Amino acid sequence: MELIKREKWGARPPRNASQLVRKGFVKLHWTVTCVSPGASVEDECKHMRKSLQDFHMDTRGWSDVAYNFVVFPSGRVYEGRGLNVRSAANGGGATNYLHQAVALVAGPDCAAQPRQYEAVASLINTFYRNGVRGHRDGHSTDCPGDDVYQWIQDCGWADSLADKGPSYWSWRAWRLGLGPWEGLGRRAQGKRFRPKIPPPYSPKWPNWWSRLARSQSRKESV
Repeated sequence: MELIKREKWGARPPRNASQLVRKGFVKLHWTVTCVSPGASVEDECKHMRKSLQDFHMDTRGWSDVAYNFVVFPSGRVYEGRGLNVRSAANGGGATNYLHQAVALVAGPDCAAQPRQYEAVASLINTFYRNGVRGHRDGHSTDCPGDDVYQWIQDCGWADSLADKGPSYWSWRAWRLGLGPWEGLGRRAQGKRFRPKIPPPYSPKWPNWWSRLARSQSRKESV
């Protein structure tokens, strides 16, 4: 993964320091703009400055380019806001806090390229092991496009138990009656029932987590 830092592509300084976010969670986006897979570093840097950062800061009024990282068809990765900085791409304050944002330079008229997928996979394996989503999850949009969204599903990023945060599985187990509460959750008992979910770092948490993991494994093997 070739990472181009902000100073190399000529980024403007942000207007203010963005709030730190949960580590290890990301949503994938497309920029809707197109760049040739054979574009030079100079052309990509110009695209970062003019088509993305200037547009986001001067037209949208945001403090910086919206994304934490931007991946070009060449496979080169450009640092946007940087790791663990709150993005402006996910659709609102809460969603920007919950997930960082990685964008592929692609759109309806230019499909994502194999090198982009490889670079995004490297980013995920390096920084975002806790949870991967598409922009359309929880927000009304076509982003990041059907192909990228299907890739998320096919790679198992969205379906792996280990890639989901404890708070997500606590909620899902209650809502669907999975794991330790199979047959006892919301589906079976109604909205008034809430299981006693231990805090993530309490002595009881490992036991709860292992029971849920075993239950999910049994379901997948059937």
